[in-house]
Amino acid sequence: MDRSPEEITRQRWIILIVLFGTCAIFLMLSLIVGQFVHADRPSQDAATAGTIQLPRGALADRNGFLLAFDVFQYDVEASPANLNSEKRDKLAGELAPILNKPRDEIRALLETDESYVTLATGLGGMVEKAIKGVSEEFRHVVKAVPHPVRYYPEGPLAAHVLGFVNAEPKGCYGVEEYYQQDLQRDAVPLENLGSAVWDEIQASDTTLILTIDRYAQRIVEEELDAAIKQTKAVSGQVIVMNPKTGEILAMASRPAYNPADFLEAPPKAWINPAVSEVYEPGSVFKLVTYAAALDAQTITPNELFYDPGVIEIGGRKIYNWDKVGHGTVDITEALGNSLNVVAATISQRMGKERFYTYVRRFGFGQRTEIDLAGEAPGIVKTPYDNPMYSDSDLGTNSFGQGISVTPIQMASAVASIANGGVLMSPQVVRAKIIGGQVVQLHPRAIRRTITGETARTLTALLVRVVDEYLPQAQVPGYSIAGKTGTAEIPMGGAYDPRDYIASFAGYGPATDPQLVILVKLDRPQTVRSGGGAAAPVFQRIAARLFKYLAIPPDRTN
Repeated sequence: MDRSPEEITRQRWIILIVLFGTCAIFLMLSLIVGQFVHADRPSQDAATAGTIQLPRGALADRNGFLLAFDVFQYDVEASPANLNSEKRDKLAGELAPILNKPRDEIRALLETDESYVTLATGLGGMVEKAIKGVSEEFRHVVKAVPHPVRYYPEGPLAAHVLGFVNAEPKGCYGVEEYYQQDLQRDAVPLENLGSAVWDEIQASDTTLILTIDRYAQRIVEEELDAAIKQTKAVSGQVIVMNPKTGEILAMASRPAYNPADFLEAPPKAWINPAVSEVYEPGSVFKLVTYAAALDAQTITPNELFYDPGVIEIGGRKIYNWDKVGHGTVDITEALGNSLNVVAATISQRMGKERFYTYVRRFGFGQRTEIDLAGEAPGIVKTPYDNPMYSDSDLGTNSFGQGISVTPIQMASAVASIANGGVLMSPQVVRAKIIGGQVVQLHPRAIRRTITGETARTLTALLVRVVDEYLPQAQVPGYSIAGKTGTAEIPMGGAYDPRDYIASFAGYGPATDPQLVILVKLDRPQTVRSGGGAAAPVFQRIAARLFKYLAIPPDRTN
């Protein structure tokens, strides 16, 4: 039976990573065992801290490219307690060129009766051979002690997904923290190193295979950087998701940092805003309102609405973004012109209970359970659980005001529409390789948000919105469904009169959605609207990813 491309790819990265892991373990353990076990056993005063930290599990992208793994660096330690002054002088002279330090500095460090002293840290592999070449009389006095250091070969790429490892060593943020128990290895006493420990290490060796595609991630980060530069936005996020599986192909946030040099960045930069920070989504949330109303059959796809330009709900007047009444409009016009008055009218017709039932069903106000550390649940006020709820909230929530979400919640909700009404749990790890055995982490459906018929109806409407109102989001050859958002920013009980959050959420090809892309730009300056700032970023990312992933077009013109 012929194997599918997916099976072939999976087998390739399993072989690649198992081979890499086996070679890495062999080299690392050969080095350690050769130095501390097979060599003459050091005396009680030998240069050693007594334990060796075993290498942490590796992280690889979906195609087997390594994104994080441990490499060994060396600390040079000495036990000079039994040396007289003359031998300390001689040892300092031999070590000075090896450690590239002044002889007098090393001599001063050797002037101690402690069991051992550290002479240098963080040195490369060449120092181990050089230290072995120090004269015979200092054989058990000075040693190069290896210890693993986390290495990120792609630098800052996908930093917020990966997280980093601190000095303990302990994973912080992202995958490194969420999967700490899988990745971390304990320190092992040197006297225990031997064949039994070797077998145990090989049996527990772990590599996590991410859903992230390294090249897709690079595309997203390039386009996000270009957009921030062009629009002069303060920050931004992009999420690319497979709506059928919930797998995250790319997740980028700016500003970013290098996980290998995390202390060079302010702590706020370590936080992944795509999962940990909330914002008011604005009109992109109308996707949820229209989906709910169509599913509850409180509106029909061909229904006409009268838009006077203002509506009063709970004593509060709600206006369209342009402060203009558009008269009689159909649903496509209401979505295309992003009319707040029509959205508020629809939510009123649904009523509080039905509206908030759907809001919860789409996953707002609760964590998506994505496998990244620090996820926030968002904020949803309802009349049933929040004494601060006002009747006007039903109207403003309908167009994404007065409700706070995370980007991953918004992307997941849109993905459920693209997936025929089934909400998938987003995931960034697709498999674990433990001791050469593969443990698949299968996609997980959470629940149905709307019927498949409703999803198809809304998708057709959203395609018309892009075709007729958003040329900047169109990708030649592909049908695209999507919606813009230009959200006001809460500030001290009011809204910032100057700045906005621009966003666009879309998916395609609409006839068989393969990708959901959410673009969010915070406080863009040169172009402020979702259509002007975020939609073109969606278009560029979608066009590049369709080509890279060989996703066939569904339109002939």
